[in-house]
Amino acid sequence: MKTIYKYAVNVGHNPVIKIPKGAVFLDVQTQGPNQNISVWALIDTSQPLVDYGFHVVGTGHQIPDTAGVGEHNYIGTFQTSGGAFVWHVFGGEVKAVRERDTLGDAVTIGATK
Repeated sequence: MKTIYKYAVNVGHNPVIKIPKGAVFLDVQTQGPNQNISVWALIDTSQPLVDYGFHVVGTGHQIPDTAGVGEHNYIGTFQTSGGAFVWHVFGGEVKAVRERDTLGDAVTIGATK
């Protein structure tokens, strides 16, 4: 069944979520008084789940190595602090297992199926 789901994304944390294969991202915005970052996707709930990773990058900052995420697919742009900060969300299907090192940076530790 096709439906629209909302997923939380956090700046600086490079989250990985489970999402049905073939999801189409529709929008990214902040929501609520805490300006939580959310992405909305058109999904087919009958499809198998895949790991999908995100990168949130500020304007003027270097886009990081994919760190196990596939292509840098552009999802959208949003603003915080009344437009003082502009952020860009990229994502892709995770091609390797990731974990955090002692400094909190994502590191690739092995390939998935």
